[in-house]
Amino acid sequence: MPPSLTRLLNLFHYSVFIVLSVALACLIVLTPADAIYQCYITQRLTNIFIITGAYVVTFLLAVLIYATRIYTNRSVLAGIPKAWIPIEKDDVGKSVRRLVKEGLGRSALIAFQARPRDVSSLAAPAAAASPGTRYTEDEEGYTPGMKGEWHGQAGDERDNAIPGIDPGNPPWGHVEHPGWSSPCCVDLPNLPYRTVIHELPNLIEAKAVSLAPRRPVLPGQFARRRQQGDYRPYADEREEEEEETIPDTRVVEILRRPGSMTLREYMFHLSSLGVVDPPEIAGEFLALYEHARFSGRELYEAEFRQLMHVFAEMLRGMRFFEDSHLRVLGDVTGTDEYTESVIGPSDEEGETDSSGSFWGIEAGELGPGAPKDPVTAVTAPGTVEWIEEFGGDPEDFQKASSAESLFAKTSPTTDGDECLHDCATCSTRYPARFDVDQEDTLYGNVDGWATHLLVATGKADWVRDVADEEGSVMEAVARGGVVAGNGRYLGLENETLCVEYARSDEYHQHEKGQRQHQPTTVMLLPGFTLIDHVTPALVPDLIRDFVDQAPTTTTPLLRLSLSDTAAAAASRTPLRSRPCPHAAVILLCSQGTRDARCGQSAPLLRREFERHLRPLGLHRDLDDDRPGGVGIYFISHVGGHKYAANVIVYRRRDFGWHRGQRAAGGTDEADDEGAAQGIWLARVRPEDCENIVRYTVLQGKVVKPGQQLRGGFDRETGLISW
Repeated sequence: MPPSLTRLLNLFHYSVFIVLSVALACLIVLTPADAIYQCYITQRLTNIFIITGAYVVTFLLAVLIYATRIYTNRSVLAGIPKAWIPIEKDDVGKSVRRLVKEGLGRSALIAFQARPRDVSSLAAPAAAASPGTRYTEDEEGYTPGMKGEWHGQAGDERDNAIPGIDPGNPPWGHVEHPGWSSPCCVDLPNLPYRTVIHELPNLIEAKAVSLAPRRPVLPGQFARRRQQGDYRPYADEREEEEEETIPDTRVVEILRRPGSMTLREYMFHLSSLGVVDPPEIAGEFLALYEHARFSGRELYEAEFRQLMHVFAEMLRGMRFFEDSHLRVLGDVTGTDEYTESVIGPSDEEGETDSSGSFWGIEAGELGPGAPKDPVTAVTAPGTVEWIEEFGGDPEDFQKASSAESLFAKTSPTTDGDECLHDCATCSTRYPARFDVDQEDTLYGNVDGWATHLLVATGKADWVRDVADEEGSVMEAVARGGVVAGNGRYLGLENETLCVEYARSDEYHQHEKGQRQHQPTTVMLLPGFTLIDHVTPALVPDLIRDFVDQAPTTTTPLLRLSLSDTAAAAASRTPLRSRPCPHAAVILLCSQGTRDARCGQSAPLLRREFERHLRPLGLHRDLDDDRPGGVGIYFISHVGGHKYAANVIVYRRRDFGWHRGQRAAGGTDEADDEGAAQGIWLARVRPEDCENIVRYTVLQGKVVKPGQQLRGGFDRETGLISW
């Protein structure tokens, strides 16, 4: 039927329907209207109300019945299962019809692309099809959503033709699975990214070791030049081919990565040797690698390709081990001869003897010929911060001029955008009237201390002055007249030794008269040393044999020497020491008798710290002696309650320190260097705990140095805040 005739019939149909509807309405209304009018003329008002009410009720009942019928029909239709919804042109409007067509076309494309097929056999016929051929819905080979163009072929081959879509920009977008490359990827099909990421440190080490200079197996002209102190490389390839060579084992030992060394430390080491060039690219690689390695989110293809691009650029820029370092190595060994050095078992076996190796050489032992370049601390792509590893005397420790010069500040460039935001999942909040001072400048607002001594009591709160507990270890330390070996009195009024009580279940309550015989455990920081069976009577032994011998906050990290301490103490005192198994400890001031805010904040912060440490496998409760992990302890008054909550973090330089001791088959305290950093924070709130764990505890960085850092020390760089 022609469209014009259809429109004419529709107009006639609607016109007749309207006329009949109006006529019927007039007939229905005419009878009651006439009756009401007659009642009005005869003044029968009661009949008017009766007739009007009857018609109104009848109308309402009709509307109710009609609405009920419509609702029932729709409910029944909705309950009928349908495989599809037939929508023709006349059923819906043009705009709805167009949306339905586009949706069906998109679904058809996805279904077609998902079919298994040989793409190579279809590519040529599809390319030969005329891209400008138009089609209509009635033509064979119509594909919905193709905007009127047909890229198929004639006959039955149209069903297998590739639709005319851009493979690089399909209408459904780029589909990929995080952590894996697509099976259709040309160069990296079906590749798990995390497997490659775990292998990158080994590839860097292999590349670095391959850059070691080679020495001849048999003496020749080149070997004789080396014996005479001439370290020039081969003049040409012919000279190199004349002598059979192997890598210099001494240089290989320097370029190898010990099992306990982190990749960041290893990159610093290679940068200091001039192997990684330029050093800035190491910072960019470390930022991408640490994000990919330690974040909980898998990488997408673009992020993985960026990481591998920077990795390849860094490998291409790595240079051969410089000859000047070979001469330095000859000075260290005390010989000018070019001889082979002895290397023990590998670090992976945990048996490497580094006493005579490059890794066992302390700062200053390399002599005048040693390279003076400081270690490179990569902070951000494009920037390099030079930090010279400290190896001097305690008197050489220097006061850091600012909070950011003492400890590194987090940067979104290297640490990700997470460092800019507090914890979003934290539901813990301080009480409504928890007010602290926000105006004072925090940095430098602590007195210096040398040793931090914690006595286990099993409590979370104490009397106002913990030294007032009669017969306690605290009283013996603070008021027993014990003089330290450095000539300074150990007491509360002298900040040389901070003496506090820590919570531990090893402490058992006794009657007041029996407390002098009550043994407990003492922890020394930064030495990370535990002393068992301590009583008030044995406090002099504690000070003489352990506190005086333990490292302090100004003891250089690389000069710790306690080889004879344990053996000498065992012959003089019943006290016994052992290394603290933790890689870090978090101390929370909880003494509510000094300030209610400390008693309120400490339990809340402890719960938040534990919540963020558990997924990392680092949480250690009071009965957990597994090596590694982080211990959380309540301590007494430390000062500065108006800046609550106060949090002190002691952390080792290497979180895997215990693996080296276990592999070596011993726990010699001489190998335990103690805490490398002590970071004192204030104004800490529950929402800060996630980033404190992520950056401060694990990396030694401070997220908000201007608002939260009170002070601390860094034994590795020789910096203190007092």
